[in-house]
Parts: sequence; structure tokens; C-alpha cells
Amino acid sequence: MRRILVALPDHPAPLDMGSRVRNVRILEVLARDYELSIVTLVHDKRHLEEPGDVARLGRWTPVLAPHRRGVLQKASAHLESRWKGWREGLHPETFFQSFPEFSNRVREELESFQPDLVHCAYWYSLMHLTERPRPPVWVVDTHDVQFERQARLWNRESPKEKARELEELSRFDHVIAITDHDREVFRRELPDASLEVVGMGVDLDHWSAASVEPRSVSAESTAKPPTIIFYGNMTNDSNQTGARHLLNELVPRVAPRVPDLQVMILGAGTPDDLRAEAAEAAVPVEVTGFVEDVRPYLASGTVLALSLRTGSGQRGRVVECAALGLPAVGYPEALQGLEFRDGEGVLSAEDPEFFAERLIELLTDDETRARVADAGRRAVEERYGLAATYGRFSQLYERWLS
Repeated sequence: MRRILVALPDHPAPLDMGSRVRNVRILEVLARDYELSIVTLVHDKRHLEEPGDVARLGRWTPVLAPHRRGVLQKASAHLESRWKGWREGLHPETFFQSFPEFSNRVREELESFQPDLVHCAYWYSLMHLTERPRPPVWVVDTHDVQFERQARLWNRESPKEKARELEELSRFDHVIAITDHDREVFRRELPDASLEVVGMGVDLDHWSAASVEPRSVSAESTAKPPTIIFYGNMTNDSNQTGARHLLNELVPRVAPRVPDLQVMILGAGTPDDLRAEAAEAAVPVEVTGFVEDVRPYLASGTVLALSLRTGSGQRGRVVECAALGLPAVGYPEALQGLEFRDGEGVLSAEDPEFFAERLIELLTDDETRARVADAGRRAVEERYGLAATYGRFSQLYERWLS
């Protein structure tokens, strides 16, 4: 059996981010046909004892991030990140997922495991691995065009980091983009690169309204109240901004026209100040925190609000919600890279006024909501099933190894 060495700079547990779900689903596909050695950078000591699904899919090697080894190490890492940020133009996110220790452990696995192929998530994961022997074949799953993502999330453009990203990508034999847009950006910047697109996928049986029992309604009412859901990892600054925009600018426009409106903020890590804002909102707001299974919560909602101005991390969630039959309203930036036309599970809105109008339409018009939801499920079945997405990894790797 051929061997694949997998390098993940963010340990995929719990599955509370779209990128982590993608990484685990790819591993599940590859584990059927290949022997895997999986090296993960661990940012939480608890995952050393409870690694989640990743430990059962192959030979697992954790590397505890240096800044998680103690107070002095944490302070040292933060000082070094500021120094490197100034000297090399690197964002802290890049620094904290590309420690030399991680590259050194991958180098050791190269020698002992002797893989036929190396699968690496993100361009910066192995930038300290100076030598890339062939064989094995080297493949990077980019997840994003990072320099575009930095500009979207933080209005930050670093020519140095862009140049470093493109330099690192050119060191791989094959580059996997997540959207057609990303591929075109890479093609423009790296005309000689071998490029493929593998989008975000979804298990159609798991993400099906027929397989989920919605949360029970309150004892006072037998009807499901109209509920707007904001869904995402709430430790993320852009998600916090999107949730605040929903509470402070969109809900006040919607509530007077939708009786009994409720809001749910679904996701781990909601900070205390955002919880306080939710408690003071004009309508009842439930802040769930981390939940083991988000599907019953999503199934109890009426509409998903993509009230943020970036698409990073949201694409997988939109596909999951569309598969469940939960329609969404989103700004164009949040929908970027998705193969949904307007009306196929999503409605696009350019500004807050129109965003609120489209929320009201889905919250109050059962026929429109059902039509948008049904079209979204059909689009997911056509474009985002596992066979059409993650299932392609084994096919691609067999072709490249041959």
C-alpha cells in the first residue's frame, strides 16, 4: 500500500471550523486507499489525550506548539512574532502555525516513514522545511489565497507576505485551490503551477433534514418561532463583527415587521462582551456556545444570516445549511467562491437595508422560503457531494503518483 505523509498545522479537533472539517474528511477518504502518517501542530494540550477522529486514521504524531508549553515560552513566541511581523511582514496567524519544530518533526517522518506523497494544508505550514526531496510528490491544499484573505479580514496588505506565499507555493509539485476564483488568482501569479480545484464537500446523508430532529419548541407554543441564526466559530474576530452587525444594525430593522422574532448565535468561544450585547438586544437572543451536534440547532432556525464581509471559513457552513434546507441571506463577500446562484439556497444583499428586506422575506413568506431552500438542496446534491469533492483526492493522487 502506498504511503502519504500529512502535515496539518492546526489540529482538527473539535470539528468547529470549516477548515478542520475539510481536513478530517480528506483524511477519511485517503485512509481507505493509503497508509497515512499524520503530523499535527497541537495548540491545546487537551488534544494530546483526546485527539479526536484524526488519531484513528493513521499513525498520528502530535507536536505541541512552543507557545503552549509554558508562560515563558508563550511570551517568547509573542515577542518573536512581533519581530518577524516587522522584519518579514508575516501576520501572527502565519507565524503561530509555522514553527520550526513542526517542520523538523515532518523532516524526521520523511526519513522514517518514507512516503510516496506529502499532503500539506496551507502554504505556510512547512516554510521552515528548506529541502523538498523528490520523491515524494509534494501537494498543498491551500484553503484560501492567503494574501487576499488578509486583505478581506484585516484590511492588511503585505507585499512581503504575498511574495513569500507565492514562493512557497511554487515549491510544491501540485497546488489545490478551493474555488475557481482562487485557481485563477494562482494561475495569474504562478503560470507554471499544476493547479486543481477541489471545493468544500458535504455528506449528503448526514446533512439532511430527514436525518435530523429539530430542537423542541417551548412548552408555551407549538409553533416554531421565526429565528435568525448566526453560525460560526466565535473566537474569530470577523465572526464577532458579523454577529454584532446582525444584532445592532439588522435586527432593529427586521424586528418591527416580524412578530416574535428570535436570534441564535451558534458556535464556540463567544466572548463575554458579545454575550452582554446579546442580552441587551431588542429581541430574545440565545448564545449556545460549543455544541456537539449543530444540526438540530440549525434545523430549528428559519434563516441563516451571513452578516459579515468575508467568505473565509463560511463556505463550508453555507453548504451544510443549504443541504439541511436552511436558506441564507449574505453579503456578496461572504458568498464569494460558492457555486450558488441567487435563489439557490442563498439570497444576496449589497447593503444593510436590502439585507434586512431579504431576511424579512424569508422569515414571513413560507412559499419563497421553501422555494429557495429546495433549490439550495438540489444545488448541493449536484455540486458538493463527497464524490464530487473530497472523493477526488484519491483519484488525483493516483494519477500524480502514476
